[in-house]
Amino acid sequence: MYGYLVIFIEYIRLTFFFNLLFPNYFKTMPQSKKKKHQPHPPIPQHKINKRRNKVIAVAIIFFLLFGAGIAFFAAGYNYTWIITGAAAGAVGGYFFGKQVVKDLFRK
Repeated sequence: MYGYLVIFIEYIRLTFFFNLLFPNYFKTMPQSKKKKHQPHPPIPQHKINKRRNKVIAVAIIFFLLFGAGIAFFAAGYNYTWIITGAAAGAVGGYFFGKQVVKDLFRK
Protein backbone atom coordinates (compact mmCIF):
# COMPACT_ATOMS: atom_id res chain seq x y z
CA MET A 1 0.00 0.00 0.00
CA TYR A 2 2.84 2.35 0.86
CA GLY A 3 4.53 1.80 -2.54
CA TYR A 4 1.42 2.88 -4.46
CA LEU A 5 1.21 6.06 -2.41
CA VAL A 6 4.84 6.91 -3.17
CA ILE A 7 4.29 6.31 -6.90
CA PHE A 8 1.18 8.48 -6.87
CA ILE A 9 2.97 11.32 -5.07
CA GLU A 10 5.89 11.14 -7.53
CA TYR A 11 3.44 11.25 -10.44
CA ILE A 12 1.74 14.36 -9.04
CA ARG A 13 5.08 16.03 -8.42
CA LEU A 14 6.42 15.28 -11.91
CA THR A 15 3.26 16.47 -13.66
CA PHE A 16 3.34 19.67 -11.60
CA PHE A 17 6.92 20.46 -12.65
CA PHE A 18 6.22 19.45 -16.24
CA ASN A 19 3.31 21.89 -16.36
CA LEU A 20 5.55 24.61 -14.91
CA LEU A 21 8.20 24.02 -17.58
CA PHE A 22 5.78 23.59 -20.51
CA PRO A 23 2.57 25.45 -19.64
CA ASN A 24 0.97 25.28 -23.10
CA TYR A 25 1.90 21.71 -23.94
CA PHE A 26 -1.55 20.16 -23.48
CA LYS A 27 -3.62 23.18 -24.49
CA THR A 28 -5.19 23.34 -27.92
CA MET A 29 -5.01 26.36 -30.18
CA PRO A 30 -8.05 28.63 -30.37
CA GLN A 31 -10.40 27.92 -33.25
CA SER A 32 -12.02 30.58 -35.40
CA LYS A 33 -15.81 30.48 -35.25
CA LYS A 34 -16.33 32.32 -38.54
CA LYS A 35 -14.11 30.35 -40.86
CA LYS A 36 -14.74 26.71 -41.69
CA HIS A 37 -11.58 24.71 -41.46
CA GLN A 38 -10.63 22.01 -43.88
CA PRO A 39 -10.11 18.59 -42.33
CA HIS A 40 -6.54 17.40 -42.12
CA PRO A 41 -5.58 14.68 -44.58
CA PRO A 42 -5.25 11.27 -42.94
CA ILE A 43 -1.79 10.20 -41.93
CA PRO A 44 -0.81 7.12 -43.92
CA GLN A 45 -0.42 4.10 -41.70
CA HIS A 46 2.00 1.39 -42.69
CA LYS A 47 0.34 -1.98 -42.60
CA ILE A 48 2.43 -4.62 -40.90
CA ASN A 49 2.38 -7.84 -42.85
CA LYS A 50 2.19 -10.57 -40.21
CA ARG A 51 3.14 -13.32 -42.63
CA ARG A 52 6.46 -11.61 -43.34
CA ASN A 53 7.22 -11.24 -39.65
CA LYS A 54 6.37 -14.89 -39.03
CA VAL A 55 8.79 -16.01 -41.73
CA ILE A 56 11.56 -13.95 -40.16
CA ALA A 57 10.72 -15.26 -36.66
CA VAL A 58 10.80 -18.88 -37.83
CA ALA A 59 14.16 -18.31 -39.55
CA ILE A 60 15.59 -16.71 -36.40
CA ILE A 61 14.45 -19.59 -34.18
CA PHE A 62 15.67 -22.24 -36.62
CA PHE A 63 19.12 -20.69 -37.05
CA LEU A 64 19.38 -20.00 -33.31
CA LEU A 65 18.88 -23.69 -32.56
CA PHE A 66 21.15 -24.67 -35.43
CA GLY A 67 23.95 -22.37 -34.21
CA ALA A 68 23.56 -23.59 -30.62
CA GLY A 69 23.72 -27.21 -31.84
CA ILE A 70 26.87 -26.62 -33.85
CA ALA A 71 28.49 -24.86 -30.89
CA PHE A 72 27.45 -27.70 -28.56
CA PHE A 73 28.99 -30.37 -30.77
CA ALA A 74 32.12 -28.29 -31.40
CA ALA A 75 32.83 -27.12 -27.84
CA GLY A 76 30.95 -29.57 -25.60
CA TYR A 77 29.19 -28.31 -22.49
CA ASN A 78 30.91 -24.92 -22.52
CA TYR A 79 27.94 -22.57 -22.10
CA THR A 80 29.82 -19.52 -23.33
CA TRP A 81 30.31 -21.10 -26.74
CA ILE A 82 26.74 -22.36 -26.86
CA ILE A 83 25.36 -18.88 -26.14
CA THR A 84 27.77 -17.34 -28.67
CA GLY A 85 26.72 -19.88 -31.30
CA ALA A 86 23.05 -19.25 -30.56
CA ALA A 87 23.51 -15.48 -30.86
CA ALA A 88 25.43 -15.82 -34.13
CA GLY A 89 22.76 -18.18 -35.44
CA ALA A 90 19.99 -15.76 -34.50
CA VAL A 91 21.71 -12.88 -36.30
CA GLY A 92 22.27 -15.07 -39.35
CA GLY A 93 18.65 -16.23 -39.22
CA TYR A 94 17.43 -12.64 -39.11
CA PHE A 95 19.34 -11.69 -42.25
CA PHE A 96 18.43 -14.95 -43.97
CA GLY A 97 14.76 -14.37 -43.11
CA LYS A 98 14.88 -10.81 -44.45
CA GLN A 99 16.31 -12.09 -47.74
CA VAL A 100 13.71 -14.87 -47.97
CA VAL A 101 10.90 -12.39 -47.31
CA LYS A 102 12.27 -10.09 -50.00
CA ASP A 103 12.33 -12.95 -52.51
CA LEU A 104 9.00 -14.55 -51.55
CA PHE A 105 6.84 -11.46 -51.27
CA ARG A 106 7.84 -9.50 -54.35
CA LYS A 107 5.08 -7.36 -55.76
